[in-house]
Amino acid sequence: MTNLPLEGVRIIELSDIIALPHSMGMVSDMGAQVVRIDPCARLGQRASGPFPDNRPRERFWNQSGMFNWFNRNKLSLALDLNTPRGVELFKALVAVSDAVVENFTPNVMARWGLDYRSLARVKPDIIMLSNTGWGHEGPWKDYPGLAHVIETVTGLANY
Repeated sequence: MTNLPLEGVRIIELSDIIALPHSMGMVSDMGAQVVRIDPCARLGQRASGPFPDNRPRERFWNQSGMFNWFNRNKLSLALDLNTPRGVELFKALVAVSDAVVENFTPNVMARWGLDYRSLARVKPDIIMLSNTGWGHEGPWKDYPGLAHVIETVTGLANY
């Protein structure tokens, strides 16, 4: 069997919606071990379908076509990062990983004590991708960045 280009790379993913889950799906296709951290209190993309026969059924959270497509080949771990134990377990995973990717507004990771500076104390060579909609500084930094909002603000919706 041929080795894949990203074999041996472990990435922790905290994301929702489309852009980051889709890109990390492609990274997992290239052999990276992607560990998706699932929130304990929010279904997010899991509830969005499409569902078999267009009908959500019992345990519908495991049947969303969009969720399963974007998260193929990934491992999954449910952690409550609002608790000290959840943060502790997350940091233990960081210690044995190569990168962390997230797409929250900037204050979320900082509120949990999981911003880049904090993670670099756990593992100095950790790589972090923070895919915020509007950056970490400036007047819009705390606004969520969803595609339809960004497309409208940037003028992309005019084309």
